[in-house]
Amino acid sequence: MTARDLPDEIDGEDSVTVLPGLVAIGTVHTEVELLSVLVLSQNFIATYPLPRSGEVTVGRSHSVEIYVDDPIVSRRHAILSAKPPTIRDLGSSNGTRVLGVQLAPGEKRELAVGDIIMMGSSALLIQRGDAKVRPRRFWTQEHFEARLREECSRGDRAGRFSVACLHFGRDVPDVGVRRLLARALRTSDVVGECGRSVYALLLVDADTGQSRLVLDRIADALKQHDVTARWGIAHFPADGRTGEALLAKAQIVADPVDAGAESPPHSEGRVVADAVTQELYRVADRVAAGDISVLITGETGVGKEVMAEEIHRRSPRQARPFLRLNCAALSESLLESELFGHERGAFTSAVAAKPGLLETADGGVVLLDEIGEMPMNLQVKLLRVIEEKQVRRVGGLKSHPLDVRFLAATNRDLQKHAARGLFRMDLYYRLAGVTLAIPPLRDRPGDIKPLVQTFLHHASRHLGGSLPTMSEEALGLLCAYHWPGNIRELKHVIERAVLLAGNSTITGAHVSLEKAPPGDQEGRVINGASAADDDRRRVLEVLTACGGNQSRAAKKLGMSRGALIRRLVTYGITRPRE
Repeated sequence: MTARDLPDEIDGEDSVTVLPGLVAIGTVHTEVELLSVLVLSQNFIATYPLPRSGEVTVGRSHSVEIYVDDPIVSRRHAILSAKPPTIRDLGSSNGTRVLGVQLAPGEKRELAVGDIIMMGSSALLIQRGDAKVRPRRFWTQEHFEARLREECSRGDRAGRFSVACLHFGRDVPDVGVRRLLARALRTSDVVGECGRSVYALLLVDADTGQSRLVLDRIADALKQHDVTARWGIAHFPADGRTGEALLAKAQIVADPVDAGAESPPHSEGRVVADAVTQELYRVADRVAAGDISVLITGETGVGKEVMAEEIHRRSPRQARPFLRLNCAALSESLLESELFGHERGAFTSAVAAKPGLLETADGGVVLLDEIGEMPMNLQVKLLRVIEEKQVRRVGGLKSHPLDVRFLAATNRDLQKHAARGLFRMDLYYRLAGVTLAIPPLRDRPGDIKPLVQTFLHHASRHLGGSLPTMSEEALGLLCAYHWPGNIRELKHVIERAVLLAGNSTITGAHVSLEKAPPGDQEGRVINGASAADDDRRRVLEVLTACGGNQSRAAKKLGMSRGALIRRLVTYGITRPRE
């Protein structure tokens, strides 16, 4: 990637990033080659200029000149010098690697344009040209919610503000989303990642009209790159006075960000090269034609939501609403109110009657994602709705007829979950009219190559470059890997490889893969443990790898932070902060 691949201007603001103690490079005519540093981490992407002389500090502290949002990067990790470009490790906890070679503490290494520096799980790339993208932090969900609570506490004194949620299709690379948002948002706006392809925006000092202007700017940026998103928005104090209420409201309402846009495209689409996948989709096509409830099971990241979208698309209800509801994303009280609706006066803030999401989806299809995380008392009410085909609002005295088809998705074994008293067996039987078990990616190797080509196409299109080529070495590594994160992990690996390779061929050095756990050659763990024990072990491993950061661990596991916390309680795992 080069500087010309990035946006040339930031909506009338200075196109050059000025950091404390640095000269605004680009405003002075000079024959000295300008260099910048592209920072790629899980929650953050930015470019920073290298000064024409002197040095800058890289690390996790907010006082350094080049900030890296990575919990396993030291606060003061390394020093970058400009003339000639060099890097020196400052005795960091997890070390610094240049082109795969680990630096000793205090060791200095000369750099060239295109060199890749690894710090923790983040990559830094030396490139020509000045910095064209304003550094913007993409907060984790935990930190975003804390910032939102802070804004609510001062809201009465500081005035109104808004919270928006943008839901992007998963075929849109994360880095592309970040670049678009960095271009369209104001300096004061706060951005958080609150789920798979979901970004939350805190629009400070923005009333309804000002919030609409910000979203219009985002819509314009999306149109230019042929990207579609759904959005929801909540205004303080009209839609709530707490961060939880505002975020829940913004997450639930999801219309196209451009009023004239069509519904978002369907994620990665169906890749059915492997014989196992072909048979699975043949069954799904037959099931779609009916009206029976379907339970979709499989590991995190195998494509359960994609399967649900395909069933809706091929069903007689395809022209009717398709409602996705994450049962782990909302608190119990909010989930009940949003799912079933409420009557006026049902609780303190219920100033008017409101139909629930089930009513708004009448005639369509409802996907209950992470159904295994639904609280027990709501399971009872959902069971009644399915059996009676009627819904009663919170605080209501009469029921309303309801015509929806239910799909449910989970990465749990619901029968074992029910045996432990965590899920109702009668609800399981109602939801599992047909069960579609999606095998992990390691069990359908024939899908890997076509998925790689699909993700290469998406990444290159949204990054504005040509379709990159992949070496046999890199493809061999991808085909031999055990893919614990399944399709979602493959997608992220390809996105990062495209970024690091730029316009050159993707090699094994650009492919970042985790070390396989003990197991057989196909990646299956062979310790004889039950599914629950495997799940508990996986949660512990990821939590440990993330340094106890629950938000980051939840994202890596493909679940919400609330769902992770409930799982820690279920498995008797002490939360790190406790």
